Amino acid sequence: MNRPRAADDFTAICARMEELRPEREAVHATGSQQEISAGPVRARQSGRLQTCLANTILQALVVMVLTGLTGCYLLVPREPPGGDYKRVSELVRFPDFYPGLGRLYVQPNTLPLGPFRAYDRQGLLVSTIYMVPIQDLDAHKMMEIVEGTPIPVDHVEIHYTSGHPGVPEPHYHVILWHVSPERARNLY
Repeated sequence: MNRPRAADDFTAICARMEELRPEREAVHATGSQQEISAGPVRARQSGRLQTCLANTILQALVVMVLTGLTGCYLLVPREPPGGDYKRVSELVRFPDFYPGLGRLYVQPNTLPLGPFRAYDRQGLLVSTIYMVPIQDLDAHKMMEIVEGTPIPVDHVEIHYTSGHPGVPEPHYHVILWHVSPERARNLY
């Protein structure tokens, strides 16, 4: 997918600033309020020239910010996660979309610990979940979590559950949310 890059716009911005340089230098050299012209830009006083330059720079910044935000959205992993991840609802009797968690995927060979990848109804990754058995905590078992998260973590929740299909023994859910608490609460 091709998308505009801020670096592509930067070249155009620099070229435009070079076009305006003679006007800026002329105003500073004469110190006068005379009319200055350069193609489509007209400034009757140095204040207007500064306003024009400020607007050009502001427009460039807006383009760069919007391009950056678009890039952030496009970098959020989408379902399915790929590799040997399977939808949890295909492995055990579990809802395809679990309210408050989303649509879950896991690599069967990593059960019960995970990581589980959870996606919202639009197919965007919202959390990475680990299910830590209480018996492993009681035994002070060392758990190696070698797979990190594909995107930054916004906040973490840890809560107890007595078990459910797929992980029947009592355990803790360690949920690494990639979205805000408000968005996590509205995951239905």
